[in-house]
Amino acid sequence: MKDRTAWALFFSLIAISGILFSIMVILDFIHAGSDGVYSISVIMRSPGDRFTKGMEQAALDYNVDVHAVSGFDPGNGPQQIEYLQRELDNYTDAVIIDPEDPESLAAYLDNGRPRAPVVTVIQPLPGNEAVCHVGADDAELGRILGEWIAGGPGGQCMIIAPKTGFKPLHRTRTDAVKQALDSAGVLYEVRYANADSADIAAEISGEQYTSVAVIDENMLGFVCEAVKPSAGIYGIGYTGMVRAYLESGRIKGLAVYSDYDAGYLSVRAAVEAAGKKAAGGAVLTAYKVTAENMYQDPIVFVLFPIG
Repeated sequence: MKDRTAWALFFSLIAISGILFSIMVILDFIHAGSDGVYSISVIMRSPGDRFTKGMEQAALDYNVDVHAVSGFDPGNGPQQIEYLQRELDNYTDAVIIDPEDPESLAAYLDNGRPRAPVVTVIQPLPGNEAVCHVGADDAELGRILGEWIAGGPGGQCMIIAPKTGFKPLHRTRTDAVKQALDSAGVLYEVRYANADSADIAAEISGEQYTSVAVIDENMLGFVCEAVKPSAGIYGIGYTGMVRAYLESGRIKGLAVYSDYDAGYLSVRAAVEAAGKKAAGGAVLTAYKVTAENMYQDPIVFVLFPIG
């Protein structure tokens, strides 16, 4: 009787193990989509045309489903985290996110291991080594600006950074510009302003300067309208308006990276992470752009929309 009970228990355990294994296989199948294609969620406020083109090409090359998640308020870190949690609860295979509030997102991820890999893009997280990141070296971008200005005609430099939406990447860039100028003995002042020509003009009114370093691309066009015509303007990033100012000579130089590469490489990193491969992220190449080289390879492919 005891032998019969033991055998019955043994076969019951085997049956239960088989059922659990089947459930795990089914869940794995669901997570990767009914056709085995990975599903990747992209949580960004405004990816932009070149970034989107890069993602679309990577989706084709790696045969994955990439879908954008939008609707959260700009600068609302907690709301963006809610969107992230929703995507994770819906069994996405990986998430690409440009953090609205890097500190809050880092704290959220540190509190527990997410059930799917998270790839940050553009804005890195402070002190969080568990997350794969794709983005530019912001210290290098700032150093390029500082050394460019240091090699110019001399005089005082005005560094202009965003007053609202000031993120760690802006601090990194600003510090790198200051360090390069300090090394060259160039005097400078730092001013914080909103992306508005009147506010920028008010912040620098009465100041003496021969060059301007602009830390954020969204401020560049307004700076061109606000500062005196004789000042040499240098900036990080680019927009359609900024390209026009560069070509006309109003902007002397830009330090930029490829949004297309950022989109492509972030999807590649997400695919590698979802497939349990080592996803090391990527540091994007920094380019120095002037009116003279803006139509040359590879700069032209970085600055202009891709058809």
